[in-house]
Amino acid sequence: MHNVIWHYRDDLSNNPSSADIAHCRFWETITFHIKPGYDEKFEATAKMYQAAYAKIGVNLPWATFESEMGATDTYIVILPMKSLSVEDDNLARQKTLMGAFGDNGMHQLEQTARDAYASIDDTLWEVNPKTSYVPKEMMAANPDFWAPKPAAPMAKDKTMPMKPAAKTPPPQ
Repeated sequence: MHNVIWHYRDDLSNNPSSADIAHCRFWETITFHIKPGYDEKFEATAKMYQAAYAKIGVNLPWATFESEMGATDTYIVILPMKSLSVEDDNLARQKTLMGAFGDNGMHQLEQTARDAYASIDDTLWEVNPKTSYVPKEMMAANPDFWAPKPAAPMAKDKTMPMKPAAKTPPPQ
């Protein structure tokens, strides 16, 4: 077992309060393991992403957390998604997003990736309401997902039972 204590970083997050958590079915978590001494580069890059999304007019909410204990120089970015179409949209707008960085910004991104990142883990999670415990307010916001009504019992078959076949003696 490995425990980590995370500290929320509002300055590195992008409007997470705009996410409709009750309707999110998927979560992407991206864990950045930063080389010692390069935390400022990561923070600058996160702020560049915030600015680039604002420049192209896309509100992609995410929350960023920094490890306080149990991991060193590690950040986790959590992106809630109502459906996987959010991921498709992100992939489709990559060229536009990269254009928002400009040549200088792209150079900085590449330099940071080369120098600052020890590793990056990207994981996609699917929400299972049967194994989730959510507050009543969240359940009330989307009861069809969080507390679906049980399926109606199947109607009993009213066909007549078949009579067993008459036993005939084996041929001699």
